Amino acid sequence: MRENQHPDGPAKGLLSTLQRIGSILINMVETRLQLVAVELEQEKQTFVQLILLADTILLLIAFGLMSLLVLIFLMVDPAYSIQVVAITTAV
Repeated sequence: MRENQHPDGPAKGLLSTLQRIGSILINMVETRLQLVAVELEQEKQTFVQLILLADTILLLIAFGLMSLLVLIFLMVDPAYSIQVVAITTAV
């Protein structure tokens, strides 16, 4: 009759300890996966911000260069404007 019952004593304590260790390990893995997901989301947001900032910088540089070219064209004598346009285009 004793064989049909759940084990008592050291065997029962060992099983409960192994169950606790298993649940702790599962919780640790779950927590690590959640941390990885959060880190990836933050990196994605940082990367998008970096791309937007780089695009804005390139746009402002292009406007600055166009303004510089207009200034050069206006400063040159009208007789030489064709040569200046050709030189700036070549450069």
